[in-house]
Amino acid sequence: MRRIGAVFIGVLFGLIAAAVFSYCFLVVTNAIIGRGSLIATDIWVFYATSLPTAFVFVFVANYLYNKPFLTKKKLWILTFISVFCISLLVGGIGILASDLYMIGHIPDVYNYSGRIGWGFVYAFGSMPFSMFFAVVFIKSLSIVIGLIKGNSRKNDFA
Repeated sequence: MRRIGAVFIGVLFGLIAAAVFSYCFLVVTNAIIGRGSLIATDIWVFYATSLPTAFVFVFVANYLYNKPFLTKKKLWILTFISVFCISLLVGGIGILASDLYMIGHIPDVYNYSGRIGWGFVYAFGSMPFSMFFAVVFIKSLSIVIGLIKGNSRKNDFA
């Protein structure tokens, strides 16, 4: 497998992870507020998470492609860094891109500093919930890259 294959798999896993994260977020928040899930009106969550998640998973896939062995400690460090970067990008740039797509333009009185500031709060606040989902996706990504590369990665996560 060439490096371009790792990039493709990273983008694919990133988009799948964004869809799963978005759906879980919508189910939980809609259950809390007592509303049924309207995927057509809440598609902005996927728009906000898809590009940052795919971007970070490309780096994770390249890291896993270049490392023959991944310990549990490295897995959790990689997961922490990945989740923090995804949350920070989603909380800042992803919401801005989602607003641009949904509204069509950025209003003149847009609160950039508030969006970025709350992006940091969102990044730290979502860490406990996102870590376990991300570990599953990174383990799955490691297994898929190992299978495509030709090694079974049996010693991973030991």
